[in-house]
Amino acid sequence: YFISEKKPHPLAGISFEINNNAFQNINIQGKPIDLNKDYYVVTSDYLSNGGDNMLFFKNASKKFDLNYKLRNIMIDYFKDVDTLQINKDIRVKDLQ
Repeated sequence: YFISEKKPHPLAGISFEINNNAFQNINIQGKPIDLNKDYYVVTSDYLSNGGDNMLFFKNASKKFDLNYKLRNIMIDYFKDVDTLQINKDIRVKDLQ
């Protein structure tokens, strides 16, 4: 999806390169991906239900709904934090 749709996506905690329409050098929290490990993805209910053509979320083998809307997460977060720190890093590198 990421390669075929060619749309920007908000990402955090992951970085990778795209070379010849394939992913390589995938890192999670700065460490190479471990294919024997389970990873969790946090996303909005809209995307998790297949919105924006992300059907892979809708058809996931496991799904945990928190019943905590993104709007409420942001409201609760900004009750405690008044300034966002911007991290400039390269998360996706297209080698083509």
